[in-house]
Amino acid sequence: MVKPDAELFSLTDLVQDVFEKFELTAQSRGVRLDAEIAPRLPNANADLGMIERVLTNLLDNAIRHTPADGVVRVSLQSDHDIIQVTVSDTGTGIASELRDALFQRPFTLGGAHRSGGRGGLGLADRSAHAPTARQPDSADRHGQCRDDVSIFIACRRYAQARAWASA
Repeated sequence: MVKPDAELFSLTDLVQDVFEKFELTAQSRGVRLDAEIAPRLPNANADLGMIERVLTNLLDNAIRHTPADGVVRVSLQSDHDIIQVTVSDTGTGIASELRDALFQRPFTLGGAHRSGGRGGLGLADRSAHAPTARQPDSADRHGQCRDDVSIFIACRRYAQARAWASA
């Protein structure tokens, strides 16, 4: 099991970096990448490499399953001590019977579990510095079912409060 190595970093900068990785792929597929970032977002306190891997996996899947003229959106919001990162797209979504397995590792859309190679989304909470994730059902403004995946990441204020409480 990989042990997370927490550090402070800017999620805004990380999202911009990950967007740059997928800019040409999204453009060639006719998919628009969109970011909604709250002002004055605090720094995240998490394993940078782990969060980058999760965002990369989510964006890769979203772009591959979004039709031409679709949109993949990443939104960053802060609620005091937690930063919520939500990835949504205008793709067809994931069948409800497969959704619970998204948070198990490893996973394929066919539901088969793999023992080696590339893991699935692997969004399960593994430690205090790992993100937690949820994938709620939601409906867009036209009433169509849409899949959003949100991860929740501790920010600097939360890390400081935990340090003070344990001192």
